Amino acid sequence: MRWMVGLTTLASAGFMASGAMGALTLPVDPFAPIPGVFCPGGATQLTDTSARIDTVCTISLDTWKELGGSPDSPPEVVGVDTGFKIIPIDPTDPQKIVDIINTFDPDDNPSDWGNKFEDCQSNPALTFCQSVIIDPPQIPDPDGPDVVVDDQTGETPSKPVGYHCDPKTWTSNDLVVQQTASPLDGSGNPLDPIEIYTLNSAFPAQLLPLGDATQDPPLPSFLATRTGVARVGTTDLPYWLDDPRGDNSAYIDSSRQGCISVKNTAPTQAAADSLAPSSALPDSGDSTSLTVSWSAVEQTIPNNGGSAVTSYEVQTLKNGIVVDGKTCTKGFNAGDSCTVTGLTTGTLYTFKVRAINSVGNSPWSAATDPPLAPALPARRARQAAAGQKSAAIHSVVVQARRLLTAFGALPTSGNSNSSAAASPAKAKKPKPPGPPTAVTMTQTTGSANAWPNSGIISVKWKAPASNGGKPITGYLVTASQAGVPGTKTCTAPATATTCNVDGLKKMPNMTVSTTVQAINSVGKSAAAKGPAKFTFTVTCLEYSTQLKCVIRVKVKTVLRMTGRKTEPAEEAGNKWRVQCGYAPTVGYAKIRIKNPMFPKVPTASPSLTLGESFSAICRISIQQVTPVLTTAQKALVKKGYVAIGLKVTALPSKGSTERPIGLPFSVSRVENLNAIPKNGGLGPDGKKFALSQPGPGGATQYLDSRKLMSDANGLITWIGVVKKAGTYPVSTSWPFYKPGKVFVKFPKSKAKK
Repeated sequence: MRWMVGLTTLASAGFMASGAMGALTLPVDPFAPIPGVFCPGGATQLTDTSARIDTVCTISLDTWKELGGSPDSPPEVVGVDTGFKIIPIDPTDPQKIVDIINTFDPDDNPSDWGNKFEDCQSNPALTFCQSVIIDPPQIPDPDGPDVVVDDQTGETPSKPVGYHCDPKTWTSNDLVVQQTASPLDGSGNPLDPIEIYTLNSAFPAQLLPLGDATQDPPLPSFLATRTGVARVGTTDLPYWLDDPRGDNSAYIDSSRQGCISVKNTAPTQAAADSLAPSSALPDSGDSTSLTVSWSAVEQTIPNNGGSAVTSYEVQTLKNGIVVDGKTCTKGFNAGDSCTVTGLTTGTLYTFKVRAINSVGNSPWSAATDPPLAPALPARRARQAAAGQKSAAIHSVVVQARRLLTAFGALPTSGNSNSSAAASPAKAKKPKPPGPPTAVTMTQTTGSANAWPNSGIISVKWKAPASNGGKPITGYLVTASQAGVPGTKTCTAPATATTCNVDGLKKMPNMTVSTTVQAINSVGKSAAAKGPAKFTFTVTCLEYSTQLKCVIRVKVKTVLRMTGRKTEPAEEAGNKWRVQCGYAPTVGYAKIRIKNPMFPKVPTASPSLTLGESFSAICRISIQQVTPVLTTAQKALVKKGYVAIGLKVTALPSKGSTERPIGLPFSVSRVENLNAIPKNGGLGPDGKKFALSQPGPGGATQYLDSRKLMSDANGLITWIGVVKKAGTYPVSTSWPFYKPGKVFVKFPKSKAKK
């Protein structure tokens, strides 16, 4: 559901800071962003005096509830504060620029800049803070910003679907096709068409890594080297500039890094066909039940869909119509038969069976044929006939005994020699107790483990009807989960009827099975089973990767510059420009929402700052130029090394009179492992460039050896080894700028002695 919110400007003066806020436990400053809210921003439609910025703030459902909000009502946006910052940088002080690059890692996300701006208040000695930050005047957008609240909340997160390695080893030709595409430079201008490799549209697998749904597993190698996304016709496709089929196969062994992964499904029709159920009369003599048997499903991907079969379910039909309530289930490892009870003696029934895994159920198998009816078993009928015959013989013997006794041929019953004298009863041998009954499971709290191993259940039972002739000494509870090796246990004394099992995987798609056994000095009872389909309820806070657990607030704002102040006098009345170069413009947006605790808590602030973002407005342009080589570099070229020249410039805003200038000490990298620089990791002085942040143990960290730094004029000379000729992307970054990218043709190195 989406809400379009018309905004009005609210006066921020007079807001009271929140004091005691009742049930609110999350510390919230009404003027500071809410902790944990992430607001990346990006500028589009750049002109000389304005820029359009999109900001998307994401707040988790649990954080929203902790603030006092209702999951049924998304945040209400009451104000959006927007503006510009201009950061002058002194181009005559190279060390100052280097220090700023060190402070602002080129790989930083602009949304993190706000914290660094605020650092200046506590540490003004930082080199960056000595550059004056100017807030130019701004014309408010007369229409107000567009706000969309995308409510994706839900109390119960959706169950993730796992993935499995595709069992087929795909050949090289199955993976990609070669196509022609037109890449764009850092300014968005088309370059010469190049040949690229894109995924074959007929390729049936989803290229996703295996692993825990809550983690970020490593990508298979042929995916990790993917260059980017290119437009082919009217479609954007992931592509490679190199042929990724060099390994002779697209299949990656799952035991190493990853594999071609396909989404798990419920057990297939093949599983249903393999069940082949047949039924037979039970041996128990029960005339109201039938036992259904089937063939076990092989745990292979064509049968189980990639997720192991965990249980079977039997369906009862009479005259082809399903009989409600007459079902039975059996765990996969508990046998291949199940007894349906409560049937009517003499009525014909048929049965179907299906397999179940964590994703769902297979189709039903074919029905048993022919139909069968519960009846008095033949063995019991033979026993009854034998009993009648024995009773007749016994009657004749009794009559004969009476006659013989009457004539004195047999002693009376009181004679000590009588064969009818009773023999003493034998003492019963002790045995294990009977199984507990009425086993139940409930989810509880208080786990000693971190999520996702924080699943804890409380298991309850009733004492067995028989102790087996020896006192019960205790109970053993065992819990297991489908797809998780091993078991978790807990023990309880003889007087207890409950026990907590901790350390289970707290995931919404993992079924928990439990058994309870009573123990005496002879041994353990048979295992009493708990409910068949128990799963955990997982909160959004624990499982925050689920889309249903977040609310997204999207704001589109247009920033417009207004006239300068009177200083300097010669520029009075002139427009501020969205400028680049050594004084790049940065846009920011701050989103305020209604405080859900106001006015219930009188001391609460009427509004809260949801979050704020900083957006790079200026862009980088990269051009290939003739390299300027030193004597040492010329010698390397003679040995077969490849030399490439690049020029990194600031891209002025559209319609601006600002001239492009070279960006000093920008950081660049060739995004392909076939091109390895020999002069990587060096600073403007030709030495290894030390980063300001120390490494492990306080050791000095240096610029990555694959990255190169431009000189004071924005020029880069790349010199290195090219193992395979190709058109490779080169990316470049500089603080407060959007990264740039260009495609450069690299010839293969020519090895010379």
